[in-house]
Amino acid sequence: MFAGEKEEIELAADRLTCRCLTVDVSVTVPRSTDQELALKRGEQYLQNTEEKLRSDIESAKDSIQGMLNACLTDCDGNGPINMAFQKVVLSCAMEDQKQIRQKLNSWMLTFSSAVANID
Repeated sequence: MFAGEKEEIELAADRLTCRCLTVDVSVTVPRSTDQELALKRGEQYLQNTEEKLRSDIESAKDSIQGMLNACLTDCDGNGPINMAFQKVVLSCAMEDQKQIRQKLNSWMLTFSSAVANID
């Protein structure tokens, strides 16, 4: 490769890098009014459960499992399903459903690792 070609390639790469740095990517989840309301109710469920974690861990764990079961298509006998929460989650946008399920999964994994560390 000639020195001139190398310099041209480096300049082009620098220009592309500068352009990439000026790009701002924003992702929004399109929601209807009903989906926004459902998301707020779902977040309220999660907030209430988070507060319950501070006072009654076993009860909160059971609540989280019931809410997680409500998010799963096949809960395989992992306990009861929180039907009221399921109704709320099903009213949310698909992306919001995923985020709620991920948060509940994260909490359950935290419980599992805490129990494993105690044993």
